Amino acid sequence: MNGTEVELQYFRNDVKRFVGTDINIDFIKEIGSKYKTNMKIKEKSPSGYSQVIINITAEDEAALKECVREILRLYGKPDLPMSLFGGGSKKKGNELVKSVMKELGI
Repeated sequence: MNGTEVELQYFRNDVKRFVGTDINIDFIKEIGSKYKTNMKIKEKSPSGYSQVIINITAEDEAALKECVREILRLYGKPDLPMSLFGGGSKKKGNELVKSVMKELGI
């Protein structure tokens, strides 16, 4: 699938501490289905810290933006990968996430 790609990175303990909730992967998948986006979620533990990486791709940029907005409202500000890796699609995705963060004031 071509289109715009977004990668959101969350550390479980940070989300629980700052937002007061834990990441619910099934709920994130429901959000992705709602906006008809292609979503891949993986969990890893670098240095013993549980991290959830959410990759979202969509042809429809407006749907992608709404999907990202809903996730950011739930879990707050994510870590973003450096746009050097992944080319123009990820750079465009990072810009989209930053614009949603600005709109939400986070």
